[in-house]
Amino acid sequence: MPKDDVINSILARGGAVMLGEFRGGKAERINYTDKKTGKAAHFNRIANSFEVGPAAEQVRVTERLPDTSDVERHTVLHKKGQHFAIEVDGITIDKGSKTVSATALHAIN
Repeated sequence: MPKDDVINSILARGGAVMLGEFRGGKAERINYTDKKTGKAAHFNRIANSFEVGPAAEQVRVTERLPDTSDVERHTVLHKKGQHFAIEVDGITIDKGSKTVSATALHAIN
């Protein structure tokens, strides 16, 4: 889909968008202890690395996966150097490291 169409559709829904070049990614399972119940819990996500902006700054972009998915068998199908419009859900900056929570990734031409 052309870049302008993707960006306009995201902005029309009231979303935020970031453009970046895919550098790599992997699926991972995050195990943690729920503070309210004290029970073990987990969630699955894909952690992608993107270069954004004119200075090609590294940004980590995470996407949620269904809890039923098998993380060990999940492969990232994007190609290194492919350009994406990242539909942003939230941004966290911790000690200079930037992490973006993405609602969706849209490949652009």
